[in-house]
Amino acid sequence: MRKANFLLTFMVMATTSSGTTAHYNKSIPYAILQKSAPQKTFYLGVVKRGHTAKMGFLHDVQIEYVAPVNAVVQGKLTDTAGRTVSKGAVIAIARNKKQKLKLRVALFRQKKAKCDLVEAKRTFERSKRLYKQKVYSVKQFCDAETVYLNAQNDYEVARLEVEEARHALDCSILRAPFQGVVEEVFHTAGSTVESAVPVLRISVQSPVRIRVELPEALTRMLSVNDIFKVYPAGSVTPRGAWLDSKGIFSHHIELFTGNVTVPVGTLNAEQIEMPKVTGLGVCATLQRNSKYPLWVPASSLIREKDSWYVWAAMGQKACTVDKPLAKEFRVCKFKVEPADVITKYFTIKYQALKKPGRLCDCQVVVLNPGKDLVDGKKAVIQEYSWEFRPGDKVWVHIPKLADSAYCVPVKAIQQTSNNSYVYAVDSKNRAMPVAIKTGSNFESTFNIIGKGLKAGMKVLVPEKGHKIRAAQVVKLGRKVNLSSSK
Repeated sequence: MRKANFLLTFMVMATTSSGTTAHYNKSIPYAILQKSAPQKTFYLGVVKRGHTAKMGFLHDVQIEYVAPVNAVVQGKLTDTAGRTVSKGAVIAIARNKKQKLKLRVALFRQKKAKCDLVEAKRTFERSKRLYKQKVYSVKQFCDAETVYLNAQNDYEVARLEVEEARHALDCSILRAPFQGVVEEVFHTAGSTVESAVPVLRISVQSPVRIRVELPEALTRMLSVNDIFKVYPAGSVTPRGAWLDSKGIFSHHIELFTGNVTVPVGTLNAEQIEMPKVTGLGVCATLQRNSKYPLWVPASSLIREKDSWYVWAAMGQKACTVDKPLAKEFRVCKFKVEPADVITKYFTIKYQALKKPGRLCDCQVVVLNPGKDLVDGKKAVIQEYSWEFRPGDKVWVHIPKLADSAYCVPVKAIQQTSNNSYVYAVDSKNRAMPVAIKTGSNFESTFNIIGKGLKAGMKVLVPEKGHKIRAAQVVKLGRKVNLSSSK
């Protein structure tokens, strides 16, 4: 059973047999709550995906295509009535020749059934007219009617078979249910997977969720109107975040913040002026003894007029074990002749070259080259990464909690196995327990945060032997000075 609310365990009214409020006759020392000096308090948060889904097929299939990692895909669009306006982007395709054949056969049967229905209806209408003229017998009329009804049933069966065949074909195609990014691929093209086995994961990269563990005493103080600041990993510049009313739980909150791509590393003044390269690929000899000597990533090919070119990073090879790729390099534009042959290598599309020109195996090439590259001149690689990545630990600052800290004597803090609280005295001198979160301590005092606490409020400082119950009327004794509370 879920643990009962902390406050409810203490909010048991102490009453006498006559029903009146109980009194505590011993004098109890008290202190006046004082506002603590403002302190910038941080709470640890963990980055979670804003929304994610693992996608798989409903039946055992052999995969023919899977969208590559980091591919941005458009989700399904519907109107206000729920009708599909646009289907989601295709993210995976299974082998479906059998399903396509069944659909063609079903469409042919439906077409034939429709022709039979039209002919049966015409015969039935003619028989009905002749029956009224007493030219046809009752049996002839009934026979025509039976043929017509059977033709109607046959057409409905054929129509349902077409729907089932279409559904079976649709089940061989995975479409993105929402707009996002392909984050992870579990099975590549050519793999055989069983039903319901995930093929890939699609996720929303922006916004992301930030889960912050907080005690219940603090979550009760927060609302959607508060300010939240999230510091990305390794950054001193905060990002604004917001809290949804459904993101407040008893012992944690879930914030949302926008996510953008940021440059990885820094560039010097000279590199900033150079053309930027955002992606690199590698030439490869994928098939030995093939008529195609070399293959290149399809995204490295560019067409100008009637010729094809590839931008190569000169002096950069991916197969060396002791020489890392340089940050900046000279780029050269090589003319090539591609073949109309494409294959998948892992999740990357590679295209064959009939004539590779000066390209060779393991040569690093530029992917999606920009128009600012200059043949024979230097360029610099500028990588980008998401500012918030799932699993990152981030610091969260909540100004409201930082401004709600008060100073009390150490003896004012009461403890249970899982919670801390103080007894606040209301206008009727009743002792009311308030759940708190303790902060920094200074010898004889503690900083505390709790819902409903205010500067100038009286809190009890019980001594040994004092046994206080919730809602008891208490007699205040000496005032405890916070600067020298004992």
